[in-house]
Amino acid sequence: MGDPDVSLPEYNKAVAEGGTFEQAGNFDKAIACYTRALDAISPNGVLQEDVGKFCYCLRSKCYLKLGNPAQALEDAESALAEDKTLIKGLFAKAEALYFKGDFEFALVFYHRGQQMRPDMKDFQLGVQKAREAIDNAIGSTELCQLTADGDLSLYYEGLAYAAPKGKGGKTAPAAKPKRDKKSARGKKKAAPQTGTVRQLLGELYADRAYLEELMNDPSMELGSGPDVKSLASSGLQFLDTRTEFWRQQKPMYVRVNEQKKKAKSTMRATSRAKPVDTKGVSQVAELISQAEASLQDEDPMTAYSTAERALDVASELPDASRDKFLGVIFSLMGLAQYKQDNFDAAIDAHTQDLETCREAGDGNGESRALGNLGKCHYQLGNYTEAVRAWTEKVPLVESAKERAWLHHEIARAHMEDENFVGALESAQAAQRAGKEADDAEWILNSTVLVAQSQEKLGDFTDAVQSYGEAMVMAESLGLDSKKDMLEGARADLQERMQDDISEAEQAGDDGDDDGSEEVDKESSEPSYTGSEKAESDAEEEAEAQAQAE
Repeated sequence: MGDPDVSLPEYNKAVAEGGTFEQAGNFDKAIACYTRALDAISPNGVLQEDVGKFCYCLRSKCYLKLGNPAQALEDAESALAEDKTLIKGLFAKAEALYFKGDFEFALVFYHRGQQMRPDMKDFQLGVQKAREAIDNAIGSTELCQLTADGDLSLYYEGLAYAAPKGKGGKTAPAAKPKRDKKSARGKKKAAPQTGTVRQLLGELYADRAYLEELMNDPSMELGSGPDVKSLASSGLQFLDTRTEFWRQQKPMYVRVNEQKKKAKSTMRATSRAKPVDTKGVSQVAELISQAEASLQDEDPMTAYSTAERALDVASELPDASRDKFLGVIFSLMGLAQYKQDNFDAAIDAHTQDLETCREAGDGNGESRALGNLGKCHYQLGNYTEAVRAWTEKVPLVESAKERAWLHHEIARAHMEDENFVGALESAQAAQRAGKEADDAEWILNSTVLVAQSQEKLGDFTDAVQSYGEAMVMAESLGLDSKKDMLEGARADLQERMQDDISEAEQAGDDGDDDGSEEVDKESSEPSYTGSEKAESDAEEEAEAQAQAE
């Protein structure tokens, strides 16, 4: 039995509320909700449930959004204390270290996570940005030219100490310049220059200047609550923290060099560029824009005819220019046919889009075409083909939110095809992707599909629990109508379970009562012929099936 002081429903509710606030950008309230969730499963300050490690990762992410990497690091380490192999915990710690400016340690944890999950692009990007930050902070060794300027008295003292001794044990004197005490005393640590801060903050510099004016305004007085001056002070502190981080991440000399290189490359590209007749390219781009506008205006016929004109113009362009447009044009033609319920024609157009993009090595275009093909096959009732197209699309999707939608659609297709095992697996995959994206609505949608799949498979107890979890999430999102619908579905399922239990108990009681008369009935009842016995058995089976239904 679990600890009576632990409240998992309260934990789930608080986590769902925190996710909603986090999506809305209200990270302070999200942190408060995640803290309440951890308190619900931590009686006496000791975490009692394993799910708490995920909540620590969620709160760590919010602390980073607020510019507080120290607290983010503390939460990440708390998560790893529960599970050293937790991928989200490793990533949270690496991110916290990176935003603290500890790029070397961040690189260590990015590498560690990449070794455990080489398929996660977040770790690959982390390794790249940490290496870049380290290179920027150290600088290029080719540009370092050491000189003899400055105070070298300690250096010459070291030479004198290490010099060979002459006769009589005396050390040969080493040449040593006089120490310029005046210049040494005059050196102080330089404060950040206004120009440097302006370049680092960019557009945010105007906001910083405004906050400084508020802080220096004598009419503003600090109070006990969150008044204007307190908020201004908090904003300044956040901007100063970010300025220092950006200064470490990419020092000014790196930014200046990048600007020079960019200017030079632009000049070279301009000088090498050959004049090209862009009339046809501009015409195709304009026609594509018009077709897209017609689709948005719910005018698919005009959109299709415009896309056909674009295809005619594009066919006369050189190969390099034509290939950039063909996939988009075929996609627009397919969407226009889809809007007119011409699904077979839409499949032909999207198939051409798919083949074109695969030949060109356009991964985004290939993903687009597969997604549209799945929708067309679904509308035609070709659920197996829809699942095949969407399943091919999954590896091409980078966004966790899009993966949640994709697995959700695959689960729906399995449900329509009465493949309830496949539906459950896909719904659970959508649930995991929704949690990875921290998207409360997609977590809710996938949880409902999980419950429906479990119900179809006869796993009534699990289905009731899943319906309950979905109800809590719907309530936290303010979706009252959906909550009522889920509550009705769960109540119907519970009633069905109770009816099955009652029928089973009644059948058991009837069996006990008839047991004593079984021998007499067998001897007194007339014997059946083979056909009569089969007919009697069939009637009994039909009656039992009707009762079950």
